Amino acid sequence: MSGQGNSTDVDAGWASGMQGNPLLDFLQSMEPPDKQDWLAVLLRFGSLGLGPHDDAKIKRMEQLFQQAALRKECRFFPIHGSDSAVLYRRGNADIIDAMLMKAAFMFAADKDSFSKGYDLGGDFDALAKEASLLPVVGELKAAAKGSGRGLEPAIYEQGRLTPVSLKMLEDQIMNTDMAGRIRRSPVAVLAGESAPVKLFDMLGIPISEIESAIDPSLDLRGNCWLLQHIKELLQMAAVRHIIRRPRRSASDFGLDISVRQAQGEDFLRLESMIDKGARKSIVFNFDIVDIAADAKGWVAASQLIRQGGFRTAVRLCKPAALIDVGFLNPDFLFVPAEIYADGGEPAPAFDAERIIAHNVSDKQQADQAARAGIKMFCGEHINSLLKG
Repeated sequence: MSGQGNSTDVDAGWASGMQGNPLLDFLQSMEPPDKQDWLAVLLRFGSLGLGPHDDAKIKRMEQLFQQAALRKECRFFPIHGSDSAVLYRRGNADIIDAMLMKAAFMFAADKDSFSKGYDLGGDFDALAKEASLLPVVGELKAAAKGSGRGLEPAIYEQGRLTPVSLKMLEDQIMNTDMAGRIRRSPVAVLAGESAPVKLFDMLGIPISEIESAIDPSLDLRGNCWLLQHIKELLQMAAVRHIIRRPRRSASDFGLDISVRQAQGEDFLRLESMIDKGARKSIVFNFDIVDIAADAKGWVAASQLIRQGGFRTAVRLCKPAALIDVGFLNPDFLFVPAEIYADGGEPAPAFDAERIIAHNVSDKQQADQAARAGIKMFCGEHINSLLKG
């Protein structure tokens, strides 16, 4: 390991190449006293000359180091290929050493063959010089405990979501406390000019809540698969929030849920926490796109929910709003309010009294839906009336 010495020339050299290199950004931001408490390791799994059959092992080790970075005071910097850099305080040395031992066991290799350690108290310049040559593509940071920062920006390559950055975004969503991101959207009955009567609150995490973690150049809403995947992750996060805090939402609420999640452990845990007498006031809402992708799963999921004493709902998107979905037989049907402005007949053959016009933005939309016999509404217009 090399001593720190006079770092003026070195700093000037690597600082000029810092643009677009988060690892160098972080190193430059460190104050001299802080360096004494930080260690680093460069991971070069690619140097092991592993075959295609080892790809799953590499991915698993990357995930373990990412998880360590999320849970401890560490910094994880992915590098092109299968390399990465991990910076951590001395207090976290044990967990990083354990990860290195696991990797050595997994690959049947000496850890020095794929990792190089640095003590920033004495090796700062050496790491800075090495980092200036690395194609660092981003950073995964653990949010400071109690900081409220939550999600951190995920990494991208030229506006394209990579497998590594997708996994990082998934981990961030599932490991971040979403309590402050849960939003309530009341479903209420409107009768003439009378004040709305609230039936229940739809609880969920709007996708806009995590858009700060998504590169602006990535067209999230234009990628149907990605949009659906992120929505499902947010649904899972919301359900797990309720599981952790069952008393705060014991009745009179609705949750978006995926077909897969309704058949999994999350639903069973939630069911076990809710009193049977309160279950009829709880609505589980499925997206028609999710149902279309797994019709058999929907049949099984809806049966589980009804047998548990809960109620079901199906949310239609605009293209599906004119389709006869009566055969699905949900308790409620969410239909986009804009459909009623087009003079069509949304959800033909479905009882209008079980339809909820959603995304109602103003009185005009509410009036148009009301003329079609709709009595239940949700959206910004309803929020303003209830607050009013």
